[in-house]
Order: sequence, then C-alpha cells, then structure tokens
Amino acid sequence: TIGGLRVSSATDLVVTSRIYDDQRIAGQGTKGQFVPGQSITSALRRGVMPQLSNLSTLSSGLRTNLGFFNPNAMPVTIRLELRDAEGMVVAETTHTLEAQTQHQNGIGGWFAGANLEAAPNLTLSFDASAPIFAYAAVNDNVSGDSIFVVAQPDVEDVLGADEERALVDQVGERVDELVHGGATRHEAQHPRLGRCH
Repeated sequence: TIGGLRVSSATDLVVTSRIYDDQRIAGQGTKGQFVPGQSITSALRRGVMPQLSNLSTLSSGLRTNLGFFNPNAMPVTIRLELRDAEGMVVAETTHTLEAQTQHQNGIGGWFAGANLEAAPNLTLSFDASAPIFAYAAVNDNVSGDSIFVVAQPDVEDVLGADEERALVDQVGERVDELVHGGATRHEAQHPRLGRCH
C-alpha cells in the first residue's frame, strides 16, 4: 500500500517515519530511511531536488525513485524538467495527479523515451498548477540503503519576480562592497572617479 497519511492533533506534534531493515543476522548490518512529517503549508507549487543519480545496472551505483502527492481536492498538472551536471536539460514532461493521490516511480518511469540508464548528478525541478508534495529516494544499488530527498522551494516560489531581482541586486552590491572596500560598481570600474576624502 502506498499513499499519504494525514495526522491532526489539538496540540503540537513532531511526526516522523522510517524504513528499517535489520540484516545483522546475515552479516549485512542495518539499512533504512528516515522520513520527516510535512506540514500542509510546506506543499510547493514550484520546487527543486538536486543531487539525484540513476544507474540501471544493479551491481553498482545509485538509482532514484520520484514521488509526488497531491493534497488538493482537484487534479493538479505538474511539469517536470531534468538537468544534468552541466545544467543542460536532458528530459522534460508533463503529468496529471488526480485529487488526493500519490504516485511513485523510478525516475525513468516519469520521462518516457529519455535515456537515464547512466545519469549521475541530476537536478529535477517541477512547476505545478497547485501546491504539492514532492520527494526522491536515492537508493544504493549494492547495499539497498536509501536517502530521502525533500523538494526545496524554488526561489521564485518564495519571492515574486520583482523581489527576486531586488534580492539579486542587493547581493551584488554587497559583494561589490566586500571586494572593492566600499566602492560602488561604477567607482570600481572608474577608480579615478572615486570618492573624495
């Protein structure tokens, strides 16, 4: 069975879950995965998951499963974009999540026709018509151990376009101050027009 579990409480709670596979009797130690609970307010319309990897041969490397949960009472359309280590788009697709449903597949199952048999260091971004939950499970092909990757908000999902540009400008000005000892960009480019003391 796979799906979403809703937890409600009259008092504050911290909710977690884990997968735990004890293989010590076979001399293989333990393996598992820790999954933190997510507040409904943490659902994202736009998000990103970096450092994914996929190697289809199970004798080495890692493989990635992607999952999405739609908490809304209506279908949601999601656009997925996958980039390689150089930032080049290697695959993109669109899917519909029915109301209050969860879907998980190997990363290749989300991108029909894309060659992801040996694809290290991938970054997945998504754009949804309403806020959703997104995650990845990156699994070791040899040990079976797994890490849980929660989608992070895209900067434009946190800031509007104008706010984002203003933040970039502020950061740029601050870098200039640190690099050029308080001089503005114009003064740094034209030192003979520097400040009078």
